[in-house]
This record gives sequence, structure tokens and C-alpha cells, in this order.
Amino acid sequence: MLPFAFVASAGAAPAEKSRADAGATLASNRIAARIADIPGTPLPASGFGDSIVGSTDVSIENEVYSFALADNQVLKASIVTSDPVNDYIAISGWDQSATTIEDWETDWPIAFAEGPWSPAMQIYIPAETGAGTYYLGIENLSDMDVAYTVTYEIVTKAPATTLRVTGNDRFAVAANAAKQAWPGWAGVTDVIIASGEDRAAADPLCAAGMAGAMNAPVLLVKSTLTSGKLPTATESALQGIRNANGGKVKIHVIGGTVSVPAAVYNRASALKGTGGTIERISAADRYSLSAVMAVRANTEAVKRGKSVPFVMIANGENVNAFYDALAASPVSFYQIAPTMLAKTTSVPSTVRNARNTTFGTKDCWLISSPSYLSSAVFTQANADARIVGSGTNRIDSAFDIATWAYDFNLLKRDKVAVANKLPDALTGGVAMGKMGGPVLYSGAAELGMPTDLFLYWNKGGYTRAYALGGTVSLSNVVTTMMNEMLAY
Repeated sequence: MLPFAFVASAGAAPAEKSRADAGATLASNRIAARIADIPGTPLPASGFGDSIVGSTDVSIENEVYSFALADNQVLKASIVTSDPVNDYIAISGWDQSATTIEDWETDWPIAFAEGPWSPAMQIYIPAETGAGTYYLGIENLSDMDVAYTVTYEIVTKAPATTLRVTGNDRFAVAANAAKQAWPGWAGVTDVIIASGEDRAAADPLCAAGMAGAMNAPVLLVKSTLTSGKLPTATESALQGIRNANGGKVKIHVIGGTVSVPAAVYNRASALKGTGGTIERISAADRYSLSAVMAVRANTEAVKRGKSVPFVMIANGENVNAFYDALAASPVSFYQIAPTMLAKTTSVPSTVRNARNTTFGTKDCWLISSPSYLSSAVFTQANADARIVGSGTNRIDSAFDIATWAYDFNLLKRDKVAVANKLPDALTGGVAMGKMGGPVLYSGAAELGMPTDLFLYWNKGGYTRAYALGGTVSLSNVVTTMMNEMLAY
């Protein structure tokens, strides 16, 4: 179980709530913040504690701590409150130019996190403007008193830079993303093969949970062979995996013969090596297939002495919502937390059955907005909460999902990726799951909000950022802007 779940009265359905909606009222009250006098209290030794009284009006109660950073230093802080489920706080970092209350009310902080969700909220405050004095702000956004404990360390590290993961086509991008996550293919015994064609995009949407259980990269194929072979990058990757791991590999083909025809399946089989195996995982439709893969993820996790902590539900009916499942795929892989698909206004019986039987004791999170997954779906899925806000913008939804993952410590904070095209996000999400980092979205021409804000507020923790796809997917302007957001 997650460290937090909504609790309903006996016999009642759980309250439907999103992370974005939860803070909306409090955020609107940030009118007359009472900031402690700058320069604040010198930061005590790590492991100090204090408390902030609850606010009874539209103001916010705060405490501010000052500390010194040298060039390329980062303050890495972790804050635990006495009641992490209900304490709604914000933690922020400010550079040496923020010397007045007005600065704090009107400027961007250089690091930020908020919410009641995490048992240990984390923040990284880099030396944004060089050596000098910086500030850690802790704000109580609720009407309850909040007691907190702060542990921290100051580390020296260079800012992350962006690496473009590209190739001649989506098949090469998939293989190259996998190589980033599994250098030299070390430890890879299983590979998932899926169609890389747009018409079959729904088949592998939910493969990440199973991939996480098997520690398997996802590679893409076409519906036809070229000179009797799979795409060059896919062939090469399969051969490399086989040769690096005892001359054999277990291949799992996602989708029926319409998506991956027999000739393509047979060619993949020829690459499995002596002692290798191949299987086809298919079902009547995309919804049933998502349920089959979720149950298989659970089976494979149990084989390896692991367990599924929770499940997620995404919209599988509207292609515009497919991006939600892919934004959640790093969490799905890293936590072995399967995603299943629902229609906009109903949960298909096969998915309901998997939810109520295999995952009956697990938390369930909706990762598509109310526009894509209705309140009826929330009830039918016996969901605990909704992750995204009310909009239908894939960029905003990915921001919500990544923020949720950070708030719950479901992903690490040293890697991050940005994608635009669906195939790049499909295989890149699995690769990022292996590396433990989120996938955000961007337009082709420029980075844009709120993706740039997410990178900016968390940049002190990153060692590498990835741009998934070539310059048609993400222009050089995007990668330049990514590096600007990551610089300090």
C-alpha cells in the first residue's frame, strides 16, 4: 500500500480528488504571505526540528533559514512532518537576490515542492547565482500546526546536461533508449517486442509494468519484414542482448497477428538463440490485453520475490489520452505497478475482474483527467484517487503525474526525460523506468510550461536529462531550453 490513501466512511465510495485540486483553494489564498525577516535564521546542524503554527486567515505562516553555498554546490534537504498525510506544507529555495518579502511573493523560487502526500518531501537548492547566501523556506499552508524535522547535506556537483536519444526512425530511437538504460545489455534476459506502427499504438501502452517485473526493454517492429528481417536497430539489439547473456533470450511479443503478423513473429523467433524462448501475449481487445499484462506483471513479480504495490487506470479509448499511460510508464516499470485501460465512461469487465481479484487489496489511481475517465469509471474501478487535474492537455497531465511520483518518492530524482512523439514516449518511458526517472512532454518547437518549471525546480538533483527523439520530434531549441532550465 502507498503511504497515503483517501479514507471513506463505512459503506461509502472513496472521495474523488486530484493532487492539483487538493491544493487549489490553499494556493488561491496566497495573498498576503507573512515571510520571516530576511536573512532568516542560520540553518542549524542537520537533523533539527521546529513547528509552525496554523494560519486562521488567508495568510501563510512561514519560517526561513539561511545558508551559504559555493559554486556548483547543492543543498539536498529532506523534510518530514509529524502528520505527512494531513500536513499541507510547501518547501522552497531562494537565491541571494531574494532579499525582501516582495521578492518572495512575486519571483520564482529556484526549487519548490508542496503537498501532504509524501512521508519525506525532498528539495535540491543549487548555487543558482554563484557563491553566496541562499534560503530555505518552509510554509504552512493549512490551519493546523505543523511540526517538522529537516535533514540535509551540501554536496558539490555539476549541473546536468541534455543528451539527445535519436536514430534514423522510431525503431532506432527505441533501441538507443534501451541502450542508455541497459548499458552493454547487462542483466537482460527478457525482451518485449511490440508494433511500432501508429495503428497498433494501443497494444503496448500498458507493457511497462510487465517490463518492470521482467527487467525487460521494449523494442519495436513493423508489420512487414524488409529483406526478410526486422528493422535494423531491432535486429541488432536482439542480437546484442542474446550475445551478452549466454546466447539466448526470452522474447515476449505483445499483440495479435494483426499487430505483429506471423512472419514478423517467426523472424523474432529466429533471433532468440539456442535455449531461448518466444511467446505471444494477446487478447480480444486493448482493454483485455492491458488486464492480461497487469496480471502477468503480478505473476512475474511474485516469481522474483516482489509484489505489486498499486495499480493505475488510464483512458484507452481516446488517442489523445494515450500519453497519460506513457507518462506513468516510468512509475509502472520502476514500482512494478501495472496500468490498465478503461473507456471514457466505463471499465470493461476484464479490467474490473483483474482489479477486483488480482488487485483487490491494492490502491488504484486514475491517471487520466475527468474528461477522459468519468466519475462512473472512478466508482467502477474502486479507485482511491485521481492523479491529474481537470484539463486534457498531455503536457499538464505529465507534469501532474511526475509531481505525484516525486511527492510519493515513487521515482528517483537524478534522471529526467522529455518527449513529444508517442512512439518515443512508449519505449523511452520504459527506459526511464529502468533508470528511475520521469518522462515529461514538450511541443516540437519549444519547451513550454509547465515542463520547463518542473526541470527548473528540480534541477539540483539531476545528473542527466534526455531528449527522446530527433530534431523533428524535439527541435534544437527545445534541448537548448532544457539546458537553460538545468543550468546553475
